[in-house]
Amino acid sequence: DKNVTSLDFSSDGKYVASSSQDGIVRVWNISTGNEFFNPPGVRGYVDAVDMSLDGRYLALVIRNSAYSVWEIATKQEITYVADDSSAASIAFSPDAKYIATGGYDYVIEVWDASTGKEFIKLPFDNEYISSIAFSSDGRYLVSTGQLSVRVFEISTWNEIARMIHDDVVSSAAFSPDGKYIVSGGGYSARIWEVS
Repeated sequence: DKNVTSLDFSSDGKYVASSSQDGIVRVWNISTGNEFFNPPGVRGYVDAVDMSLDGRYLALVIRNSAYSVWEIATKQEITYVADDSSAASIAFSPDAKYIATGGYDYVIEVWDASTGKEFIKLPFDNEYISSIAFSSDGRYLVSTGQLSVRVFEISTWNEIARMIHDDVVSSAAFSPDGKYIVSGGGYSARIWEVS
């Protein structure tokens, strides 16, 4: 067995998804502790998983290879996109319309979740991307680079804020009400006010 690379809870608290370096992705029923779903045919190092806010879909990103979307209830793959862009993080928009990916090629790519068609690319100025998250109201996207936290406004896809850390940033997340962003890495964590 290889190291676990990512975990994500469903919003209703019924399931948790996990991924690992050996390509094994599992969705677990939390109340029973039993495996509910194991997407077949996944090959390679799975960097990240994300479940849609409505709990219907699971997205996963395979390093230097592809990303895919699965419908959890039917256990069927509905989108598969071959992508060699070294993506290492993935996130659904709250309405599950978009998927954002980012990684070691210094760009955020936003995709149509149902068709796999690329919608827009957001350059990240020579910083690899360690995490991506949408605000719960769907207005903003936050992503972390080596030393920066950047916020994009979804209506225009423009960068509207950039915050600098003193150390490498590994993760960022919105508060449930979307008013704050917490970011952390190295030996520090910071809280930023969105407005």
